[in-house]
Amino acid sequence: MDFTAEKKESESNTENAHPTTLDSSSQLASALDSSNKEIEERQARELKAGLHPLKHKFVFWYTRRTPGVRNQTSYEDNIKKIVEFSTVEGFWVCYCHLARPASLPSPTDLHLFKEGIRPLWEDSANCNGGKWIIRFKKVVSGRFWEDLVSANIFICSILYIP
Repeated sequence: MDFTAEKKESESNTENAHPTTLDSSSQLASALDSSNKEIEERQARELKAGLHPLKHKFVFWYTRRTPGVRNQTSYEDNIKKIVEFSTVEGFWVCYCHLARPASLPSPTDLHLFKEGIRPLWEDSANCNGGKWIIRFKKVVSGRFWEDLVSANIFICSILYIP
């Protein structure tokens, strides 16, 4: 049975029924397919290099807030991308070079997000999300931060089993 012919026939019938919807859907599907191929190629390269790829790329962000100033422009201007990684090994290389939370001035925020998502409520990926704010004494903050971040990376690495 020739699935290609059936698919083409099905697509031509669908195009005649809803050309605008199909065009948008096709573009979205094509973009997702291209993105998935890039991710698969990246993960294959990393596996070949003997690394342990994560399901997603991640980015550490840093925000040094100005006390008393609470406007959106100021917040967006203060968000700085520190580093990105896509393997377990890359995470540890990055993490080992980050300043520990106890050594950062107050008020400072560290963020860990998937690549392509900025730590802003206005980012469409965050529109239905929430956030955790965990406050610790500086003495123990580093240990809890490391446990939380490494647990997140561990979970993401076990979810991706090639």
